[in-house]
Amino acid sequence: MKRFVVFLLCAGLLAPVLLRSETLHLKDGSAVKGRFVKTERDTVFFETTFGTSMRVHKDKVARIDFGEGAAPGEGAVDSSIRTSEAPGTLYVSFENFDLTSKIVMERRGDRSEYERENAIEQAVFVDQRKVHSVVDSTTDKVVRSGPETTLRNDARPVELRVALAPGVHQCSIVFSNSRVKEYEERFDPSPLAKKLVLDGIQVKPNQTTALRVALKRKSWRVGKTELVRIVE
Repeated sequence: MKRFVVFLLCAGLLAPVLLRSETLHLKDGSAVKGRFVKTERDTVFFETTFGTSMRVHKDKVARIDFGEGAAPGEGAVDSSIRTSEAPGTLYVSFENFDLTSKIVMERRGDRSEYERENAIEQAVFVDQRKVHSVVDSTTDKVVRSGPETTLRNDARPVELRVALAPGVHQCSIVFSNSRVKEYEERFDPSPLAKKLVLDGIQVKPNQTTALRVALKRKSWRVGKTELVRIVE
């Protein structure tokens, strides 16, 4: 999950570096005091109070705290760095629908392996990072026909709440067979893969952004469905 640094510090500030209380927090739990310099592509440049220059990949940065000694300048900093601004909440609910996945196995096959392949994962991605995942691996129905057995898995989507940094995010909701490997050709008719991409999701501090998602059948293509956002 990402938060936003909204200001770039001027290089020519009159206050000495040592009087500033900027702190770089890393995701491994460590923290370094000094002066934020800039971000460039995927790299954060930071100067410590000991005069050492650091280059850190932005994915390793948890947040940057700015103290009273820091003054804002002009220009926006890369939106993947965190601040201490209060988070908001993304709430996703689903219309009443089920998703079904079927896999066909040989009668003497290892059922546990097929059931794991046939598991349905509900995942939510925010800014290309997975922030929520639920997996249903229950076999709800078994149909035997000749030398083969069909395992059917029915999954109902679960509503969710995710805390997010304030700002505009890209959100994706994906339903899929998460472990499709060896038995990909055994799915009937094919592995489950449904994705809804939501651009420009606005999240505000201490507020909830609500989304409702439904499954819509395409009338011109029997048996095909798609995820759609319900407009309030």
